[in-house]
Amino acid sequence: MSAGIDAGAVPSREEIVVYEPREDVPAGEDPWIGPLVRAASRRRRSLALWSLPLVVVCVYVLVEGRAWAGVALPAVLALFFALRFSSGVYGWYMSSPRSRERLLATPLRKIDLGEGDLRATKRAMYARLADGQWFRFRPSSVYVPLLARRRYVWVLGPDSAGRVIVFLPGMVQAVARRVEKTPPAGAESVVEVAARTVVPKDDPVVQTAARFNVLYVLASVVPSVLVAGWFAVSYVPWLLGPDRRIDTLPGIVSVYGVLLAVFLLWTSFVMIFRLRRLAGAARAVVWTPLRITVDSAPRRGVAFPSLTGRCTLPDDTLRSVELRRVSANIGAAIEASGVLWVAGTPRGGGNAVGVPGHPFLGVAKLGPAKKP
Repeated sequence: MSAGIDAGAVPSREEIVVYEPREDVPAGEDPWIGPLVRAASRRRRSLALWSLPLVVVCVYVLVEGRAWAGVALPAVLALFFALRFSSGVYGWYMSSPRSRERLLATPLRKIDLGEGDLRATKRAMYARLADGQWFRFRPSSVYVPLLARRRYVWVLGPDSAGRVIVFLPGMVQAVARRVEKTPPAGAESVVEVAARTVVPKDDPVVQTAARFNVLYVLASVVPSVLVAGWFAVSYVPWLLGPDRRIDTLPGIVSVYGVLLAVFLLWTSFVMIFRLRRLAGAARAVVWTPLRITVDSAPRRGVAFPSLTGRCTLPDDTLRSVELRRVSANIGAAIEASGVLWVAGTPRGGGNAVGVPGHPFLGVAKLGPAKKP
């Protein structure tokens, strides 16, 4: 299966096409939204079910097996699985699998947000879905610039318990939680801003998305490097000592700890390298739309799918293109429009990509030129 557009269909820089769901069918039948919501539900259920026993095991090893396991590995794994468990339980409380299926059986509703329907604090933004029903988004730094310019959301619910699933403009990844009766007292009204296409370096939506990516990567890399250092200090000396034996419990734990340290350092390096590409979007002075034909449809239900295909540069050069683990929002936009938006001038290698006026960014690798 392939998807693409004709040569004459490349849009101008003022024509932005993103994925828009249908209002005349149940949301569960939507090819993007149904699988993604169900996959998120299964993921949270597995987090809640499997993480707790692993927490118990790690705590037991930390208390009873410190002599052969040390402190670093069981302590870090116990904290890791505890955070996963709490995330799964919180997600299950906010929107249980059964409630999600009930909501998916109903069509999406488009709610236009008028004056006074958007309020924001430093940490969160609140959208009024109906009288006495406010939905909270975090972080406000990302969502305020978007909804100030595109003042509508797609909504499923709420149900009798106040559970609701919301989709922002152009997005197929859901935000699910319970409605609140009123925003905080200090929340200020969000002023409407005219939506217009501007270059990435002048686009507040792209700028805030790029800054959020930087903070997210730093929040991931710094703890990973610290944990890797703790593992190295704890287990490398034993492996280098005179009594090292990897066929004993201390040896197995030490090898595992060192391998985890290497894995954490490698993933941190990959994240930083990828961040350099994404940061280029904040400095780009032009959006370049490219015709794209993908080799196969993106996998449904995957939050970060990978795509391969071919794209045509402005000089009619045909190149291979690979998008590895990009946001499903970008995948849906490509499928809906047949266009890949490059932030800046396309070049061989990694390029920052996204959609003008929307807060999702990714990296596309352009390969060698091909004959049409």
